Parts: sequence; structure tokens; C-alpha cells
Amino acid sequence: MRLTWHAVRLPVLAVLTVMEPFVSGTLSAIAMLGIFFSFFFEYLIRLPHFPFWLMLGMSVGFALLLLPYHLLIRLFSTH
Repeated sequence: MRLTWHAVRLPVLAVLTVMEPFVSGTLSAIAMLGIFFSFFFEYLIRLPHFPFWLMLGMSVGFALLLLPYHLLIRLFSTH
């Protein structure tokens, strides 16, 4: 059972670790741009039916997606 866990754990950990800079950068960029554009369209452009809270919530959601990703890395890196 332990050998099977290591046989699965190591390749998954390798893929998660290699993809971590790309995933972190992408999710952080989407979150920051979403927050920026939310405030930009709400307060500077003043669109009448702009979904401000939806955009802001989605942006925060993208930022919070980093937590499970890092928890997965932590799960697969423990012995």
C-alpha cells in the first residue's frame, strides 16, 4: 500500500510543483485584473448595469483558488 502511495504521489507532486509558478501567476493576475476592472467600471466608467459584486466575488474566488492548490502540494509532499 505504501509503495502504491509513493508511485502515485511522486508524479502528481512533480506535475503540481512544475505547474505552480504558472498556476499562481495566472490566478493572481486574473484576480488582480478582475478587482481593478471592477472598481474601474464601477467608479470611473459608471456603467448602469455593471455586475460589480459578481465581478468582485469572482476575482476573490480566483485568489482563493490558490489555497486548495497549495494544500494539494502540501498533501502530496508529506511522507
